[in-house]
Amino acid sequence: MTKSVLVVGGTGFLGGAIAEAACSAGHRVSVLTRGLTARAGTDESVEYLVADRHGDLSVLRGRSFDLVVDTCAYVPSAVTSLLSALNGRIGRYALISSISVYSDFSTPAMTEAAATDTPAPDLLARMEALPP
Repeated sequence: MTKSVLVVGGTGFLGGAIAEAACSAGHRVSVLTRGLTARAGTDESVEYLVADRHGDLSVLRGRSFDLVVDTCAYVPSAVTSLLSALNGRIGRYALISSISVYSDFSTPAMTEAAATDTPAPDLLARMEALPP
């Protein structure tokens, strides 16, 4: 079954790979991009929506998606503004972020086996208390 997929940050490393995989699986793919990465607009099977998630998201008005994959929300307000702009017109939302997982970025070419951090209990409690 063909799904409508929105990849937020879909021109970079991770988002680009997700967009390509979704296209290969036969889904209709839209990418929300600021239009700053050279990769933006190069795949004719992808619809590129140019906007900054921290600004005017009117490009999303009236659109709906079965799946939104968000690869670049670094603060809770980035998620809130995106979900507000989509106003309930999504089936599922997936946030992918590993920026806070690893404890040390000083080693070149780190792998998934690199040391990870354990969140402080007060920080974890604050994050769990955030509304969905």
